Amino acid sequence: MRVSAANKVTRRSPLLPKMLRCVYGAVVGYGYYPLLAAAWLIVVVFAGSIVVATNRNDFVPNRDATNAAATVYLGQTHRKVPDPPQLKPLHYTLSAVLPTAVGNATSDWNIKSTWVGFALTSLKLTSWVLTALLVAGVSGLLRKA
Repeated sequence: MRVSAANKVTRRSPLLPKMLRCVYGAVVGYGYYPLLAAAWLIVVVFAGSIVVATNRNDFVPNRDATNAAATVYLGQTHRKVPDPPQLKPLHYTLSAVLPTAVGNATSDWNIKSTWVGFALTSLKLTSWVLTALLVAGVSGLLRKA
């Protein structure tokens, strides 16, 4: 009943407050359904995984001086040079996008494309906002409108 009242208030609001209230309603159900933010976090991770998986050629392994020297040494001693690491889109996305992810798969890779970096940065900012709304909603700090 309160959600429908919030919807009614949103419909009658001026343009800018209406847009903000629509986003607030879609993301956390006007404060009454804060777990919706968790569903949106899953959507953000899924979108990031799609961006990473479809642009694998834009990710190059990070070759620092130590790795380069070790590779040259292995080549000179005729030993097998290890295969380059494989990009795992979900692991990379979790460490690049989620603020609470453990591990850092992003340090092994450099991004060549500007738009992919911008997209992942935008998704990370979105996930920070969604995580803050989720924590605030679950803890009771979220304002019910």
